[in-house]
Amino acid sequence: MTRSRPAIRAAALAAALALALAGCGGSDGSVSDGDGRPTVAVPPPSTSTPAALELPDGVATTAAGTELALGEPATVAWRIGADRQAVVDLTVLGVQPAAAALFDGWLLNGAADEVAPYFVTYTAENVGDDDLTAAAMPLFLEYGAEGALVAASGFAATFEPCPSTPLPSPFGPGASTEGCLVYLAPNDQPVASVAFQATGDVAPVTWGAVAPR
Repeated sequence: MTRSRPAIRAAALAAALALALAGCGGSDGSVSDGDGRPTVAVPPPSTSTPAALELPDGVATTAAGTELALGEPATVAWRIGADRQAVVDLTVLGVQPAAAALFDGWLLNGAADEVAPYFVTYTAENVGDDDLTAAAMPLFLEYGAEGALVAASGFAATFEPCPSTPLPSPFGPGASTEGCLVYLAPNDQPVASVAFQATGDVAPVTWGAVAPR
């Protein structure tokens, strides 16, 4: 059954938790908050609705609304700008709460007391025809009773425990990768699943069984 979802609120959540990039770049390429401390950015998802996707012969995407266990694969697709489309075999391997101490120096004043960080590990293989260099997957963390979604956080400098970067460069047809994404949810909300949602009007493919904090 198709499940409804509230609007994706990544940008609003970023503002509420004071996690937007601020200040100027440091000598190591990081972005600081004015006190010299690096910060974490939560990029907003695209609000554009993609045109119909053309899948390679023999490839079918996982049905919208499918609920999977961690470790189960899905085939997902989304449009990247006007001239690229992504078709990826995606498996969410794990969702683990992360120690707040790992983010010392990465969050703006007060934000560390308001968020619960999670690490999401995954594998992805490009089964489409386009090079997906540096593409960000529309993969979200679902939290709260109403199923709000938050986007992965990006870092201006290397975050060793979980790099939280887009797909590698290059990432052509047949390429595969393993990755780790950082998500920052409100610390007073339960986290339910990881959701792939290319557009807001289509039910997501979800992976459940998130480890409790």
